[in-house]
Amino acid sequence: MDRAGFVLCAACALWACESAVPSSRVEVTVTDSAGVEVFTAGEIPAWDEPTLQWRLILEREIATADEDLSATPMIFEPQGVTRFPDGTLVVLDGAGVRLVVIDPIRDSVTARFGPSGQGPGEVWSSISQVWPEDDGTLGVLDPGNRRASYFTLRGEFLRSNAVDIPGGGGRMVQRPGTYETFAWRYFFDRETGLTSDSVFRVDVSGPAVSVAPLPRQRAPRPGGSTPLFSGQGTFAPIGSGGVLVGRTDIAEFRLFSDSGELQSVIRLPFERRPLTLEDERIVREVAGSAPSLADDLGEFNILWSRLEPVGDSLFALDQTSVTTPNGEARIPMDTRVWRIVSVQGHYLGSLVLPLGVGPPYWTDGERLLAVRRDSLGVATIVLYRLQAPEALLERQPAG
Repeated sequence: MDRAGFVLCAACALWACESAVPSSRVEVTVTDSAGVEVFTAGEIPAWDEPTLQWRLILEREIATADEDLSATPMIFEPQGVTRFPDGTLVVLDGAGVRLVVIDPIRDSVTARFGPSGQGPGEVWSSISQVWPEDDGTLGVLDPGNRRASYFTLRGEFLRSNAVDIPGGGGRMVQRPGTYETFAWRYFFDRETGLTSDSVFRVDVSGPAVSVAPLPRQRAPRPGGSTPLFSGQGTFAPIGSGGVLVGRTDIAEFRLFSDSGELQSVIRLPFERRPLTLEDERIVREVAGSAPSLADDLGEFNILWSRLEPVGDSLFALDQTSVTTPNGEARIPMDTRVWRIVSVQGHYLGSLVLPLGVGPPYWTDGERLLAVRRDSLGVATIVLYRLQAPEALLERQPAG
């Protein structure tokens, strides 16, 4: 195992023993006859606690546009990014040709294919997922066309098959290290007029498997309006198995197995706070040319914008300056902070993302592939290696 893999394993194993660094005390209680464990964390250090800062070591960056912005860009709009084991990158582009393959060593495009559309060899959805096949080809899960298509890395279309993707909705996330795809989907009940949503494991060769119901908080009908800062369901597939689900305005998370069994509950001591006039000013300023986004803000801040998988047993809460919990020092404007937690409820520090870095994200547990945008919105694809705080490694148990 290389040092990056060791770092994450050590961070996970560390909390089996006492630690001298600031940490969260965790209590475990059994609350029902099924024996579900509830992990309740105590006080959590601030996001800027210096001894618990994770680092991103830049391995590669690929500019998607020339310095002359009038020239045709290499990639118009990265809507998805995937890294294959040999270092090949595949980018889902927002242009008319959807898929772009980038050489594993050189920052050059080796193929463009999969034009936007619904015909054979075409890709329709902006949330399509890409993965490597064992025979050196690649697969594309296209929820817009409800199918999986297969191509060579040169872009030759091979075949496709229908895929069961029930419901409607967005966000798909790959499990770290395995490329398995999980999807958030919603369902409208015509009799009651209500909407429910769930997380599914998508099987490209069989029926989708419902894994977890998301905490309910949606508009009464698809397309209905909700306040900008209302709670929304979010999830993260964990590398070692299972899916963690939560809602952006509460501090409780539920871990379900891949077969849909509730395994544990994690409770963190974060609290919402009322939006201040300064919060409203910041949000409306950020909304800028899209003022409709800020018409109805709601009364309270949300606690995070989304969950993200980090590794085999770690996940992150993505926070920004307007999602800072009650009592916390405000996160600087234009900054994102990942609060990293284990599935046993231990707080393991924070990762301050470099300025401009945001989704789409991809991780294999050791690396983070993301997109960095400058002040003009021009995107650069960046690949980082994750490094846990030294304070965690120093307390790794012997053996």
